Amino acid sequence: MSSAETIYHPLPKSNILHDGRTTSPIKKIDFLLCNSCFWCASYLNLGTSFIVVQCPLCKENAIEWIPISANDAYSFDYNPVTGVIVEFSNRNKISG
Repeated sequence: MSSAETIYHPLPKSNILHDGRTTSPIKKIDFLLCNSCFWCASYLNLGTSFIVVQCPLCKENAIEWIPISANDAYSFDYNPVTGVIVEFSNRNKISG
């Protein structure tokens, strides 16, 4: 069985949320993928020193970091037979 999910979250133009609170600006975005168990996540680097080295699911040190541009969107699909497919596209072309 295959499951696909398109990840698309517009980045705010400022660091002020709709309720008036402020957030740290996102410095960099990475797609994290464990080459052992295929756990994955989007990593929003807010300038903190927290870095994922070990997979939180299988505990292997097999995390691959793939940089994502602020204008990128991606679709992730996993199938036990075919493996992992990550498709990248320009979010400006998707929304406009």
